[in-house]
Order: sequence, then C-alpha cells, then structure tokens
Amino acid sequence: MPHNEMKQGETMSELLSQMPLHIQDDLTLRFATTADADAIGAFNREHHDDNKDYDIVGRGVHHLVSGKHPTIRAEDFTVVEHAPSGRIVSSMCLLSQTWTYAGVEFPVGQPEFVATDKEYRRRGLVRKQFEVIHELSASRGELMQGITGIPWYYSQFGYDMAMDLGGDRSVHRIHLRDAVKEPTCRLRPIVVGDEEFVRTLYAAGEGRHPLGVVRSDDLWQYELWIGRDKGCGAGEWKIIESPDGERIGYLAHNAWLEWSSLAVYQLELVQGACYLNLMPSLLRALWELGQDMVDTDIHPIKEIENVHLGLGDEHPAYVAVPAGKSRPGSPYAWFIRVPDIVGFLSHVRAGLERNLVGTPAEGYTGTLEISFYRSGVRIALERGAVTAIEEWYSDDARIRFTRETFMHLLCGRRRCRELTDMFADCSAPHIEAIVLDTLFPPFKGALWAAN
Repeated sequence: MPHNEMKQGETMSELLSQMPLHIQDDLTLRFATTADADAIGAFNREHHDDNKDYDIVGRGVHHLVSGKHPTIRAEDFTVVEHAPSGRIVSSMCLLSQTWTYAGVEFPVGQPEFVATDKEYRRRGLVRKQFEVIHELSASRGELMQGITGIPWYYSQFGYDMAMDLGGDRSVHRIHLRDAVKEPTCRLRPIVVGDEEFVRTLYAAGEGRHPLGVVRSDDLWQYELWIGRDKGCGAGEWKIIESPDGERIGYLAHNAWLEWSSLAVYQLELVQGACYLNLMPSLLRALWELGQDMVDTDIHPIKEIENVHLGLGDEHPAYVAVPAGKSRPGSPYAWFIRVPDIVGFLSHVRAGLERNLVGTPAEGYTGTLEISFYRSGVRIALERGAVTAIEEWYSDDARIRFTRETFMHLLCGRRRCRELTDMFADCSAPHIEAIVLDTLFPPFKGALWAAN
C-alpha cells in the first residue's frame, strides 16, 4: 500500500511496508485495487452466496471494492494471487468502524469475507492474511477486532466467541394473518426529511445496551438510500405511522427474501408509543409487506412463512408478542479480539464509571486485582471514580480468570457467577464479583455493524 494512500492516523508497520509478499512458490499476498472488483466479487459469490440467483454477497463485495462505500475501499481487502495466472485463491478484508462502550466511542476493525479455494487450504494463507489485517488494524489505532463466522475457526487467530450475536423471535404466518379489527399503525417508505427522525430513534435504542455502533453522516446516507445495489447488508427502511399519519417509529428489513421469512433488523418506537398496542398491527403489516415482495421478487416460495425479528436477545417488541405466538432463537456469538486489555479499559474508563451509577456499586471504593495467570490488570476505584487501570500480576490474586473467560465478562456475555460455576480456574469474592458485574453489564442487544 503506497504511503500516500494510507488513511488518516495510520502508521506503517514493518509487515505492511513489505507488501506485496511472495509466499509459497507462485503465490503473492497483496492489497487489492479497484481493478480487482470483478474478480473479488466473483470469488466471494462462489464461496459465500448460498443463493446464486441473488448474488447478494458477491454483489456486495464488488460494491465495496469498487469504492462505492463511504468508508471502505479496495485496499482494505487482501488477496492471495496465483502469480502466473493472476487467479485469486484466497481473500479477506478489514471493515473499519466506530463502536461505543457505555457511550464512549472506540475504533474497531471487523475482518470479514474470509475464503480460500479448496485446493489451497491448510497452507496458512488465511493465517498470513490475519497477520497483515491485524497490523493494518493496529496502524489505525483500533482497540478491538470482531468477526462473525463458523464455530471455533477464528479461535486459531486469537479470537474468542465472547459477545452475543443475534437473538431473535419468529412469528409464524398462522398468527400473522389474524384479523386486526382496528389497525393501530401503518408502514410507509422513508422520504427525504425522515433521516433525523430515524437517527435520533436509533441513538435512543442503542442507549439501552452497553455496546453500540456509531454511523457518520455519510454512512447514514449510504445506509438509507443506496438500496439493493449494495448487495449484502442491504435494507429497506419504513416509517411507522399512527392512523392519522403521525410518525411513531421506524424499522428496517432485509431487501431480499432469501428464504421464507421477512427479516427485520431495526425497530424503534418514539417515547410514549406502546409496543403492546402496536405490535399486532405492525406484525400484520409486515406479513402483508412480505407477501407483496413475494409477488414482485425472484423467489421460489409462494407465501411468507414468518416474520423474523432479529433485534437481539432482548427487545421491547418481544414482550408484546405472546410466548405461544413466537419462537425464540438463541444468540450465536461474535469472535472478539482485544490485543491490549489494559489499553482498552483505559480508553473506556468514563464508561466504566458510568456503569456504576444507579447500582449497588455506585460510589464503590476498592481495588480489583485480576489475574489472567500470565498477566493481569489492576483497577482502583475511589468513591465510584476509576483512579487507576494498569498492568498487574501476582501469584496471590483473589480474582482469577483466564484471558479468554475474562473476555466473556468484558463483552457482557457471561456474569461472574456463571464463569466461576463453569470453570474451576475462575474465582472472584462476592463483593468484587458484584463490582465486576456492574462495571461490565450484560449485553443483550444486536450490533448493527458496518458493511
């Protein structure tokens, strides 16, 4: 990557300065260029698209490499190329973005679209690309990396399945076709002038959870208006109106019906609007919307089987749907990597203090000395203020976690008691466990990561 093409804030590591790298006979590892858009798109279509008719992933990756995304560029992709033929045999990318922890913004890198041709697997090509991607992420000052993918695989590269991914409720068509005597809401497409309304509600919804995703003005414009052209991650946005036309919420659903379900991944109502009153009408409207999509889309099904609310493990909309009329889906998990735990905790210090407010640990004074067995961290608090976060280690620690199990606590997937009950090498005295659970509250939402 030429120095003059680096993003602001990046620093060139020794490994990055060596690119392209010649590896294993006729293979070359390099950063992509916009000229690779067709080849990388076709490569991802072959490896990631279950439904080749839609070409959702292939089209989406082509869109990213082509430079149409406001924050992602071709040089964020790595490719391993068979030099004599120019054929791409392995590839992945880094999607840089900004997340929040208890309101504190921090930079994150998301490796994605990882694939290798079958005949080139088990040669360390993905491992080598991860080395480059991790250096690239570090050069951008990213404090965390997160990736979604198949079980265990990314544990080989320093990741742990430490944070909830997904969680949902599905409502079957037999409950969606019930007559609604007096509709309490209706849907319409977003129009110019709705952007600020949507963004304000989105921010309010993110505030329910310790972790969230920040979107810039350019990224919001892209998400709201680019439509199906973006391929994977494309959504269609609707405003929820009262019968007299007042805006009372918004939702976003997938732009395609890949299977027999209309998938909703964003849903928020204004303060004072009642999910209990609105959900029957809203579910009916979503089922009718899905049926309209069946009639106009290239799709083998003849009827929508269910409406899928993919809003995390907990959401106010779930409470409004009787248990007998919905099917819960358990969360999967993000693979998370935090190379410098002390650095991350220091960055989000204000968020940790904020998490104590309004809890039994508010105003706590004490020191948490946490051993990871080969390293550790010391967190000192004075009347609820974090006065020190530093590297620390002792054989006599009373609080013990492996680094991997501590990540589950940090990312809100498990509580102290769960970890100490499950793992004999985890321990925390009662008071300290309460403080740790408060500093690192449970995360039950759904991160809408950049794509």
